[in-house]
Amino acid sequence: MDIVDLGLAAVGFTARLIADGVDWRFAHAIEVARVGPLRPQGLLVMTSDPGVYGPFGIETFTI
Repeated sequence: MDIVDLGLAAVGFTARLIADGVDWRFAHAIEVARVGPLRPQGLLVMTSDPGVYGPFGIETFTI
């Protein structure tokens, strides 16, 4: 398991998700896992609640 620090742009996106009602834990995982310049393939999220990530195009592994 990795804990990823968020840069300024990532914090802005995450804050927007939280303001829209996404739990902060999910918002952080969405930001870290989504496709971007540092992770062109995105990251797999292991979760018991995969429905949270689907609208954001995040690949999940249900546990």
